[in-house]
Order: sequence, then C-alpha cells, then structure tokens
Amino acid sequence: MGEHWERSIGLHRTSDSYVVQSSAARQDAVLWFEPASALSIIYVPLVVHIEIPPSYRLGIQKVFGRSSAFWASCAIQNIGNG
Repeated sequence: MGEHWERSIGLHRTSDSYVVQSSAARQDAVLWFEPASALSIIYVPLVVHIEIPPSYRLGIQKVFGRSSAFWASCAIQNIGNG
C-alpha cells in the first residue's frame, strides 16, 4: 500500500468549494457555495431550483470587479487575516 495524504480544502490556491446537502424526504437539495478559498468560510446556501444570483454568475478572477461574489469573499478573507 502506498502512502495517503490528506488534502485540506483551505489551501490558498483553492478557487472555490461547495457542500451539497440533499434530503430524500423533501426531494430537494441545497448547494452551500464558497466562491473563493475556503479559508474565508462564507458559504452561501443556493437552493437547486432557484436562479443563481448575478454576483455568482458574473465576473472573472483575473479582473477585479465589485459586483463579483468572488472578489467580495477575497476582501473579507483579507480583512480577517489582517
């Protein structure tokens, strides 16, 4: 058997992370989404049957934009690490 290494979701190079919570009884699912590194821990619940808000659909990581959830999450992470 080879060696196995744990992989943290909180790496600085993580582009996003998510957790899916499903319920057979309610027949729906919630996607808890973090648009940047998991270090900032700002998971937003997105119900599968709704339209994704524009701040989570628009934006480019290479170009700063105030309307992007990615950049808002990065700013909060920077303040928290300050």
